[in-house]
Amino acid sequence: MIFDTLIIGGGLAGLSALHKLMKENRSVHLLEKDERVGGLVKSFNRDGFLLETGPTAFLKGYKDTMGFVEELGLQDDVRFNIPGADNRYVYRNSAIHPIPEGPFSFIKTPLFPLKAKLRMMLEPFVGKAKSDEESVYSFGKRRFGEDVSSTVMDAMVSGVCAGDFKKLDIFSLFPKIGMIEEKFRSFLLFLLLFKIKSKEKNKDNKSVTFRSFDSGMGSIAARAENIYRKNISLNSPVDRIEHIDGVYSIWVNGKSFQSKKLVMACPANTAAELLSEVHTGLAENLARIPYSSIATCLLGYKKEQVSHPMKGFGFLVPRNQGLRILGGLFSSGLFEHRTPEGHVSIKVYIGGSHDSEIQSMPNDEIISIISSELKGPLNIKGGPCFTHVNKISSAIPQYHMGHRDIKRAIYQELQKIPGLSLAGNYLEGISVNEAIRSGAMVG
Repeated sequence: MIFDTLIIGGGLAGLSALHKLMKENRSVHLLEKDERVGGLVKSFNRDGFLLETGPTAFLKGYKDTMGFVEELGLQDDVRFNIPGADNRYVYRNSAIHPIPEGPFSFIKTPLFPLKAKLRMMLEPFVGKAKSDEESVYSFGKRRFGEDVSSTVMDAMVSGVCAGDFKKLDIFSLFPKIGMIEEKFRSFLLFLLLFKIKSKEKNKDNKSVTFRSFDSGMGSIAARAENIYRKNISLNSPVDRIEHIDGVYSIWVNGKSFQSKKLVMACPANTAAELLSEVHTGLAENLARIPYSSIATCLLGYKKEQVSHPMKGFGFLVPRNQGLRILGGLFSSGLFEHRTPEGHVSIKVYIGGSHDSEIQSMPNDEIISIISSELKGPLNIKGGPCFTHVNKISSAIPQYHMGHRDIKRAIYQELQKIPGLSLAGNYLEGISVNEAIRSGAMVG
């Protein structure tokens, strides 16, 4: 049998593509190398603790994600965050500080010295970028000053992609930045307006920002797998790809799957390797996109061990503060039913572009580093009663300076190859929403 379309990769991009093509009554089949679909988006419960290896929530503004959720019939399972859990913190000078949300909290915050505060007040008068490419660091320094850039902008990059803010192109990583700078005179004003508009009301009329599910974000992939089970082959790593007379042959464990069209819904580096012999030019450009590797670690404590209230989204750590952890997400304070009764949990990120050796470090050493670095900021007594480490190699694509040139070259190569589509988070945005959107756009 020759399928109309084969999809390589069962992450959310691949599942979104499968869903879109099945709605069009196409003959389609998805090949996933692992024993489960979902890619990095995985949720499971152990000893009463809910573990999320990938994203923990999605925002109100994630229209493609919510649309996918509704079409899968999951809308009634959506849960909102605990009210007040959208507060964010930044670690500086051995303590975590709330990110100021208004002029009065900005004036009072110990997060920035007086000189930095005075410099930020000049932000509305800063001119627009002189180039269509600018590093996150340079952008932050230009608009807010050196101190804020090296603190907040660096910390933000740690949380978004575990990257190097001096290498990342801000207009590629955050495509709307250019539009905001063009339309609004002040970024500070825009951020204040965005925070107000991004909130919605739960059934108790309280402001909330984030959405997820009782069983975690993995619920999306689990539902898609349940619906399209007959159209998915698990434990099916692709060995090689052939393209002869307009037909793709995908070899898996000695068996060939054939199709007229092909969707590559795997990471860019994997797609580059698989396409290297059939579409060399495209493969060479895909291979130019770098990735960072991280470890996500969940630590559980008894409530009485932790003095910090952990009411908020979590905290981020700039690289100039001497810690190895990138930040921590207050899992038990974000959504209900994430821990056993009488416990709290925190999901910690470590590794990234600045600390690649974490991937080869034993898990017990990683936990030792994390628990030691958490004790001061959160005022924790004793060690964790629960731990889990998940190392992810090549986890997050890095939109370095020159990314748009790479993207342009990839699209030019794609135009030469009818029947081939790419889906994933390595071209137009790294969020869950962009991955889902990319899958819904395949032909």
